Amino acid sequence: MPLLIAEGANRFSAPQKKQRFAEARGECGEVAAVADLLGRFGWAGPEDARSVIETADRVAALLTGLVRRCGCGRACYLKNAPGAFFR
Repeated sequence: MPLLIAEGANRFSAPQKKQRFAEARGECGEVAAVADLLGRFGWAGPEDARSVIETADRVAALLTGLVRRCGCGRACYLKNAPGAFFR
């Protein structure tokens, strides 16, 4: 997930940024699903699993905002900011 976010932040076109951020948002769902399974099977404590799921939900919400900014027809929030992470 962090690699997709970094890749999106370093893209110049809004469609490319939007695609990478959307992919990272999907990864958040996968992280939450794995944390849920680990908690259910007892391989992680319930509090740890819940913490990971809550963090994945917050990151997904942030990524949803970035996807919206990159697809609204105006300049993308991170346009022309290579290496700039969430400026």
